[in-house]
Amino acid sequence: MYSDAVIVGSSLNKSTPEALAAVDINGDGAVNQADLDLIEKNFLAQIAN
Repeated sequence: MYSDAVIVGSSLNKSTPEALAAVDINGDGAVNQADLDLIEKNFLAQIAN
């Protein structure tokens, strides 16, 4: 999980095809806070179990 956040964070606000293919988690065409929010939600759900 931590590495996922680092990878998304390093591509934040990028819209290159490579960045989008790798880390546009929600598929909206942008690497942004929404993608980080999804990683956070997943991480918190996993540690709660």
